[in-house]
Amino acid sequence: WYHRRVRGLPSPWSRDNHHGNNMDGFMNSYNWTVPDDIVHKNCVLRLRYNITAGELPDGGFDPAINASLNAEKDDAPTGLDVATMHGLPKDNDRGYYFQQDAVVKVFDIPNSDVKLDLEVTLNTNQYGRTFEDRTHVFEIRKRPDDIPKDAKIHNLNVRGKRGNIVQTYPGVEYDYQPNRLEVDQGDYIHIQWTGADSNPGNNAGQGRARTDRNNIVPLREITYPKEGAWEDEAHGCFACNYPEVFTNSTNLLG
Repeated sequence: WYHRRVRGLPSPWSRDNHHGNNMDGFMNSYNWTVPDDIVHKNCVLRLRYNITAGELPDGGFDPAINASLNAEKDDAPTGLDVATMHGLPKDNDRGYYFQQDAVVKVFDIPNSDVKLDLEVTLNTNQYGRTFEDRTHVFEIRKRPDDIPKDAKIHNLNVRGKRGNIVQTYPGVEYDYQPNRLEVDQGDYIHIQWTGADSNPGNNAGQGRARTDRNNIVPLREITYPKEGAWEDEAHGCFACNYPEVFTNSTNLLG
């Protein structure tokens, strides 16, 4: 086994309980520059999606958070104190307890007949645990001899699977990663196609059922130029994309 120095990074922001975009409008990702001295046919990448919660000290990784705090029965409170986080005593009559589907009194109005109870959809089994532990096997190959050592190679990946947004959930429909790729003259693009021939038979899509197929199509010049928003040589536009027509051209991919 070949070990390299571990690099730790803070988790980027994302909306609670949502596998989605970050503040920049794109999927959270990590841009890894592959070191030149790693060339191997058996590389393993393990991805773990950890759930943490504000109700748990240290995000749930405090060793004091253990089985000793479990509830004695399903409808009883656990030993985890959440009331003091809201300025209430640990033992209170408003239902501020860390328990399954807790019912809390939102307002405490003295001498009032107002009664507003709120049931919190809380599943104590879903806090401080690991979801979607995934392992992927891949290869890192030697840079081709005809590509200069100082040239930058961009990795362009296919993302998603066959089907509409409902059928692919919690995945996504076809897309590319990265969504936008800016390259300089002299850079190279390494396109990695992926897919399967075993998608659910009723998933939406064109071509033979169950199959994933992808393609790259250059777009024609922008149809409706927008001052200040597009360069003079812009191609393609949101909601009005048309393929470019090529005559006497060479293969797009070389």
